[in-house]
Parts: sequence; C-alpha cells; structure tokens
Amino acid sequence: MEQEYHSELFDIRRVSENDKELFREVAKAEYLFGRLYDVEPDIGLKVYWESMTEDDTEINYSVFLKNGDLLGRVALQGIDNKFPELAIIIVKQYQGQGYGELLLKEWLNWICTTMGYHRINIRIDSSNTRSIKLFQKLKAIVDREEDLIYCHLDLPME
Repeated sequence: MEQEYHSELFDIRRVSENDKELFREVAKAEYLFGRLYDVEPDIGLKVYWESMTEDDTEINYSVFLKNGDLLGRVALQGIDNKFPELAIIIVKQYQGQGYGELLLKEWLNWICTTMGYHRINIRIDSSNTRSIKLFQKLKAIVDREEDLIYCHLDLPME
C-alpha cells in the first residue's frame, strides 16, 4: 500500500510521531475532543494523540496544503472490516472554505484505488451541522438516524 498522496492542492502522508505538536490545532478542531482541549490543552492533546495512534485498526493521515500548512487529518477506522469508517478533521482556520469536500473527493478515490475499498461508513453527531452539510454535498446515503447519523459513501466518487 502506498503511504503518501500528492495532488495540486494536498500532500497527504501517514501520521508520524513528529506530527504530535502540529496536532494541537487538529485536537482543538475535533468535534468531541475539542471540548476537552479547550479546558486542558495539554491533557486534551495527550488523550487525542494516544486514542488516535494506539489503535492498530486505524490508519491516520496528516493533510497539508501545498504551502506547508497543516489542513487537518483524515483516517480510516476499522480497516479490518469490509467497510471501514471515515474520520476527517479540518483545523478551524480552514473550515468553511470547501477544503473538506475537495479533500475527500481526491483522497477517497485514492483509497479506493490503492486499498480496494468501495464503500466508506460515516458516523456524524446529529448536532454537528458542518459535517452534516459536508456529507450532504457529497451525496452520502443515510442508513439510519439517531443521536448519531449513520451513512456511507460509495466509491469511487464522481
């Protein structure tokens, strides 16, 4: 499996130990961990980093813009399942500018080609309106709605 993806907009590579301090902005922007980070930044980063890097069934990627700025993180969780689950966090500075949609269209097609996945599951907190709007734009198929919205994307994307 390839470890890196490069396009006109993005440089994406597997998360490395050197990224930990960069991930302060990612932890801060993450929908649930961000609340802990706002109260105790060092503890929030530690808990976020450990939860992200200690799971062998996850593949986490750091996403950079071509100018070198960290845009955020994308991940596949449950890679040992037939349909892994997607995680995406865009740092606050870049939210609402269309990067999430562009990133997912490129990256998920790359995931389809390199790993052979043809479906990605998504879980969204029903109060996370930004994520709901993003996945509506991407035409995610809703499987069920509760406190969490369970949906999926078929790959490759158009």
